[in-house]
Amino acid sequence: MYLRSDLSSIILELCCDGHNDVLATGFVDPPDIELYLAAIEDLHHLGFLDHKAKITKLGTSAEEFALDHMSNRNKDAKFPVDPVWYLAIVEAEKLSCSCEIVSIAALLSTQKSIFVRPYNYRYVADLAREGWAHPKSDHLTLLNAFHAYQITRRECKVDIEQWCTDNFLSKVALETVSEIRGALMCRMGEMNIPVHSTQAGNPEYETNIRKALALSFVHHSAMQVPGRETYKTVRQNIYANVHTHSVLVNGQNEWVVFDKFAYSGIQYLQTVTAVEAEWLVDLPYFKNLPVRPGGQPKQPFVGESLESARARIGKRHEKS
Repeated sequence: MYLRSDLSSIILELCCDGHNDVLATGFVDPPDIELYLAAIEDLHHLGFLDHKAKITKLGTSAEEFALDHMSNRNKDAKFPVDPVWYLAIVEAEKLSCSCEIVSIAALLSTQKSIFVRPYNYRYVADLAREGWAHPKSDHLTLLNAFHAYQITRRECKVDIEQWCTDNFLSKVALETVSEIRGALMCRMGEMNIPVHSTQAGNPEYETNIRKALALSFVHHSAMQVPGRETYKTVRQNIYANVHTHSVLVNGQNEWVVFDKFAYSGIQYLQTVTAVEAEWLVDLPYFKNLPVRPGGQPKQPFVGESLESARARIGKRHEKS
């Protein structure tokens, strides 16, 4: 069984290899047709495929960037990176935070979480995790913990293995993240992608990072259903809750982007960041949203939210 995000990566790779009819020639075990078409639609909205489902220049660059990255410690181990992270880095470069986005890409390209939650100490582990928490972003929460690890390792003042144990962090996972990040930085150099960083003390630090995620993960956007705590994904119209381990759980955030779905009886949005509607209003993804047979929008509250955001932008321009 294919996950949608994994399927998108496979399709992009096959298109890059010159397969014109991916569904007919590219799979030993063909995926569900609806899942396949949804993945094609995602790639089109990201700009990786054109309206004829042919790979674009952006798609080729994304696939080149996402090629498996070899581990220095284990030459048989490769770490695939979702091609969408190339788009995130392109957007982040415009916002002077590509260095931070590369770290987040590495953090979300590992098989294991950097956070450790042993059952007998789960409540203590949760408290330790709260120490890294950012109120609006799981992505930034991960980044906070990784930055602390980098600083601690660089200063060499404490035993890093004991420090990780005390803070319920996986030293092995963090080392893997560091390797992937290094490989991605090398790939950026090979592709002549500038590396810029926003310092943590800068007032725009967290805003720039959240905005870069918003502009690139549009295909993983969801809006809170008015009057409820649950969310609906845009276009797919799927109900899902914020994952119970997210810093955003029980929060009132109108718009979010997420890394992936988690299924455990209930559909969850995993690794979530709150974003602002004002950042989304002019994105092509939110044009021509799906309608019902009678012409009524399937998600009227999405259009209403974006129109309200557009009006707020207009008022700000009038005042300035």
